[in-house]
Amino acid sequence: MSNGAGLPNNTDMEDVSDVAVLLKPEGEGGSVGDAAEAEIVKKAPVGMPTTRKIVLEESELIPPTGLFIGLNGRSYKLLPGYEADVPLGVIDILKHAIVSMPVTNPQTRQITGYRDRMRYPFRYSSED
Repeated sequence: MSNGAGLPNNTDMEDVSDVAVLLKPEGEGGSVGDAAEAEIVKKAPVGMPTTRKIVLEESELIPPTGLFIGLNGRSYKLLPGYEADVPLGVIDILKHAIVSMPVTNPQTRQITGYRDRMRYPFRYSSED
């Protein structure tokens, strides 16, 4: 199954072994046997990376055909404005891709320094 951005969707797991149950700690009004308050969290199958849903923001630095990212021999193409389910390694690549932008003095219009900003800004999907 695909998520619309050409990436496999690894969130459709029916096997009970892929589901973890998280309970509230006993100090917060929960106990180990309190299944009514349990939150079910799906884990990735063994060997598959943990993924998160993100949306790549529009930027003049991203070509119109999308952003190509390679991670451990796998390639990912992210399109701005579309939700994509990507491994945490791709998110790490996006976080560490920075560009230095000049800071100018408004009166003299001379460059007084540089500041770093994200080269490929993104946000986590609201569904996570």
